[in-house]
Amino acid sequence: MRHSPHYRHHNSLTKVVIWDEVPMQHKKAIDSVDQGFRDILEKDIPFGGVTVVQQMIAASLKRGRLWDQIQVHYLVQNMRLDQTPDNIAHAAWLLDVGAGKNLGPEETVQLPETMICDDNSVTGLISSTYLHIDHHQDDQYYLDRSILSGKNSDVEDINSEVLQRCPGEEKILQSADSVISDDGNPNGLGLYPMEYLNSLRASSLPLAKLALKIGVPVMLLRNLDTTKGLCNGTRMIVTHISTRVLRCRIISGDAKFAGSIVLIPRINMDVSEEDLPIPLRRRQFPVRLAFAMTINKSQVHIRRLYQSHLGPRKHIKKDCKYCLSGNLEWFTNHLMSIAGPCSIDILNGLQIISNIYQWTL
Repeated sequence: MRHSPHYRHHNSLTKVVIWDEVPMQHKKAIDSVDQGFRDILEKDIPFGGVTVVQQMIAASLKRGRLWDQIQVHYLVQNMRLDQTPDNIAHAAWLLDVGAGKNLGPEETVQLPETMICDDNSVTGLISSTYLHIDHHQDDQYYLDRSILSGKNSDVEDINSEVLQRCPGEEKILQSADSVISDDGNPNGLGLYPMEYLNSLRASSLPLAKLALKIGVPVMLLRNLDTTKGLCNGTRMIVTHISTRVLRCRIISGDAKFAGSIVLIPRINMDVSEEDLPIPLRRRQFPVRLAFAMTINKSQVHIRRLYQSHLGPRKHIKKDCKYCLSGNLEWFTNHLMSIAGPCSIDILNGLQIISNIYQWTL
């Protein structure tokens, strides 16, 4: 910020600064902003007298010289949960899990019986989530439910199994894969068998062999046209399938786009060598089946029925479980499928709450 009458006048009109992701900032960066406001506004008080709202307080700020002059306000009510007795009790349980309280033997957390499927298997999880999936369902049916998993490979397996239960003819849409050379042109097909290119997976890529049916939900993987609601993460229902274009109906996102019919073309999608061993270009429809999704994709969606598949592992790290349960709007409709004992490992020496270390709180 430059020291000039123009900047002084502009900043004097500022009443509130909302600063997100404060834990990611170095304490000297915060000191620099503070000193800049003091110099420009010519007031030797914190931030020149401008109110600064900081979304989170962590070690980097707590160690700064301004800490003694900052007032901390705590959020005490979970606005994402209905304030029913069951959900209030669930919110309190989540806080105990995050704080490492009420631990069982070997520092494990016992899951409530209401969160475990009666048939503790993937098949049972699918059956309890997608009742009557063998018949065509309306848009709200798919908006109100989803299966979460921590691994893309598990998501693909679950999506494939649910698709087999859906009515209608399955169509396989094959991608055109190639390797990008240093000059940006696709080549190198002689170096890598097509079967190998088709087998490559990345979270931002659709499958090389995309299996779809009319009436199934899909999720968009790219921002195609934000003015028409075609954003990364938008959920749609497939209404027509051809080799060059998909016709879909939007069911999520901004309400003004709900029900809109859109055309999804095949596009080129590049993946860098950071994500895959080779720079791959895949020409395919930028969609994935949306019966199941990874945890990070679920962050932007609120549903009435969340089911979680945690795969064939005996224990689950606590921060993963906290993320799974913390996104629930209706706790009583959340079930989990776990192959093995129903317990959660507490990480040795570190108590983690959504990746924030306990010593920073």
